[in-house]
Amino acid sequence: SLLADVVQPEDVKELCKLLVVVSAEADKAFR
Repeated sequence: SLLADVVQPEDVKELCKLLVVVSAEADKAFR
C-alpha cells in the first residue's frame, strides 16, 4: 500500500514514543 511505502520503521518508533507520552499525559490529566 502507499501508506506502507511512505511510513518508515524509524517513524513508527517515534510515533509509538509519542503515543506513550500522550497516553501518560492523558492518564495524569484524568486522574
